[in-house]
Amino acid sequence: MNKLTDTAKTRIITQMSGLTHHKNSIFQLQSVWDNLSLLAQLSGTGTDMTQTRSAFTQVTQDVLDNLANEMLNKTVTALASKAFVIINIVIRNLFERTADIGFLSTDDDIRAFLSKHVENQTNAEDINALRARFEEYIKKYSVYDNIILLDPDGNVLVQLDESNSVSHSTDPLIAEALTTSAPYVEIYRHSDLIPQQKNSLIYAYRVTSADNKVLGVLCLCFRFENEMQAVFKNLISTTDWSIGIMLDANQEVIASSDPYQIPLGAKLEVTSKGIDWLLTRFAGREYITVTRKTAGYQGYMGPGWMGHAMIPLEHAFDSENESGIHEIDRDLLAKVMRSPLIFSQNLLDIPKNAAIIQSKLNQSVWNGNIWQTNDSRNNEGQNNQSKFSKSLLWEISNTGFKTQNIIEKTVTQLYQTVVSILLENSKFFAFLAVDIMDRNLYERANDCRWWALTLSFRTILAKTEKTKNDRYQLEKILSYINGLYTVYDNLVIFDRSGNILAVSNQNYRDCVGTMIESEWMTRLRSLSSSQDYLVSKFEPTPLYKNKSTYIYAAAIRATDNNSIVGGIGIVFDSTPQFSAILQDVSPRNDKGQPIKGSFTLFVDGDLQVIASTHPEISIGSTFNIQPNLCKLNPGESKFDIAEHQGQYFAVGAFASAGYREFKGAQDAYKNQMTSMIFIPLGSAKEINALIKADEALQHNAFKTSAAVSGNVHTVEYATFYVEKDWFGVPASEVSEAIEPNNIRSIPESADIYEGLLNYKNAVIPIFNISKALNTQSGVESKNQQIIVLKATDENPQFGILISALGEIPSIDPTKIEPNANIFSKNNNSFSVGITTIMTNQSQSSMLTILSAASIWNKLNPTKNPENVKKLA
Repeated sequence: MNKLTDTAKTRIITQMSGLTHHKNSIFQLQSVWDNLSLLAQLSGTGTDMTQTRSAFTQVTQDVLDNLANEMLNKTVTALASKAFVIINIVIRNLFERTADIGFLSTDDDIRAFLSKHVENQTNAEDINALRARFEEYIKKYSVYDNIILLDPDGNVLVQLDESNSVSHSTDPLIAEALTTSAPYVEIYRHSDLIPQQKNSLIYAYRVTSADNKVLGVLCLCFRFENEMQAVFKNLISTTDWSIGIMLDANQEVIASSDPYQIPLGAKLEVTSKGIDWLLTRFAGREYITVTRKTAGYQGYMGPGWMGHAMIPLEHAFDSENESGIHEIDRDLLAKVMRSPLIFSQNLLDIPKNAAIIQSKLNQSVWNGNIWQTNDSRNNEGQNNQSKFSKSLLWEISNTGFKTQNIIEKTVTQLYQTVVSILLENSKFFAFLAVDIMDRNLYERANDCRWWALTLSFRTILAKTEKTKNDRYQLEKILSYINGLYTVYDNLVIFDRSGNILAVSNQNYRDCVGTMIESEWMTRLRSLSSSQDYLVSKFEPTPLYKNKSTYIYAAAIRATDNNSIVGGIGIVFDSTPQFSAILQDVSPRNDKGQPIKGSFTLFVDGDLQVIASTHPEISIGSTFNIQPNLCKLNPGESKFDIAEHQGQYFAVGAFASAGYREFKGAQDAYKNQMTSMIFIPLGSAKEINALIKADEALQHNAFKTSAAVSGNVHTVEYATFYVEKDWFGVPASEVSEAIEPNNIRSIPESADIYEGLLNYKNAVIPIFNISKALNTQSGVESKNQQIIVLKATDENPQFGILISALGEIPSIDPTKIEPNANIFSKNNNSFSVGITTIMTNQSQSSMLTILSAASIWNKLNPTKNPENVKKLA
């Protein structure tokens, strides 16, 4: 929660250009309302707009407040997503580094070099050989820019970066690495190991002999700046005004996507627990800021850093950020914008409340026109005054329509803003899922190639005959590696023919001595260098208990002639690992809990489901919900709305583009993969029912200007709607329109009888004309009204229940086509004729002409015996 001062709130709202546009339109209409109110009082139209204006003012204020809140929420949500990625992507990366230092510090070549150094037996050739070994490592793990090996006294023995002039170090890191009980040492600060850098991220650990004697210290120097640039590039586009920042535990900037705005070393204000965002000032500029801490990864919490995102206040609400929503199918978008799952009832009721207000205004204007029409007929001298009053009444109604229209447009933007947050979130989480996956599998491609260079593996596999002890040594090394790298279910060593010699997981001992018959074994024999690797198809394998997974493999080569003597296969534990990734990126609500009904998937280029959190979408099944989203180019993203199992979902998709060298331009391995995020938007059945219930609102807009036509002799007709059909009766036959309140039903009457109503000290029957016409949709409209028709020689006074009121146009009687010219003379119809009227949109609309007598004759039980039938 955030509590803002009124001044701060005003500063934020003034930057919302979309909101300002709607406010200006409303303020302009406010002056029109003022003028019309004065004219209405002076002209004596009988229309009091005080209540209507007050109601409209309340509704407009509600919608503007809600829109402002949602626009702010959209900006904060986007910033929070960026801050979340910045910290959690990096923490996952650094977790891998903690395993790297533990494994490399036990490397046979490094141990052998240090053992010779202790005996003063190393020479330039040994140094060059070890440097070459480091180069091989960096080729595969390009996240490092230097590897430094020191003796226990801090003397540099070998390092990869020969431009680094350091030869001795007094950094406390060395003493800590020699004595720590932890599996690694991690620092981010200035170190004399890399004196030219202000701060360095270094992972260190001691190197020991086989009998656990300390030989030296190994340091891996992480390319922190390079890594952060890659994170920011993927996260923040060139048109995005957001700034991505990494903060250390002291709230100082250690990485910035825009160091010209937010420089390194600056200390920033951060959000604390219970505060979602802040309005802060830095270097004379105001920013909306969000901070996120890591939840850790597999128990690793990192160096105490925080992800931070900021955006200048003047660019926080740029409208172009919502452009993607306009690509959504308009019908689907309109449906989900009526969803009670994502909108409160108060928000959903805003258009209906505005329509009801307008309906009451229409009734007042309609009745005013009826009164003016009848008054001018009785008082010929009042005709000019009547024309003015009628024009004023229609202008009042039109102003109401304009106000309602602005409210509806503002509500539409409000709804779109809320939906766009969900759509952008789905795409964002899809990006996060695929980015984590690519980074994870990048490590797998590195691991298999590096482990294939293990000296013991190369030596043993080059033997013509492998002893029992050889197999034991292979198994021991594999088990040690698997203990450090728990993302694998199993590691296997096999000879050139594919015969499995050793496994890391004892649950797969029965595989030892069997042959690998998968197609990738043939591909392995053609790998040309130590940089090459392969990946199996995602398919069931006995090396994973006949479940589907990926196996990453590399060739093991002889030390003397570099010929392929076998290989290593690392079996990715895909089921829990992919599931963990998808669970970690599951969309969450404002309380941090997964959104109920949401689910996430990985789908490959063959539309095969690789991973799923949906209980009914199984691994290996074919994805068919919206397969076009799985045909994106690498790095391309998209969001859409889909219907699945009777539910609407916001769907975000992001296509894998790889990470660093993995699946890059120079990598032979290509594997199309798309992450899919589904966020529920509501039940299709429930939404469709709500839309059907609101259909009556569409009758609110008058079709014509209702102007009196020149010197042509015309007759005014009071028009109304029954469902979607447009009818009119002579205005002279109408008393007024009233609300359908206090109607007393008639027991066991025909269903066209709505009941009896006490109207001006007389009891009159009320008919449901919709039921008589068999046009009733079965939906009750809150805008229903009663038109009371006058008594004549042919009919008593009675009322008809209608859907909505229309205008009162003046019609030339000669333009009405009588029913007798269209139907047989014996036609027993409601209508007496049909005419067409030009609408405000210059279109022709058909109006069915009725009369009080024609309606009564159709409904009169004495003339139509079927109307007295009892209800079943």
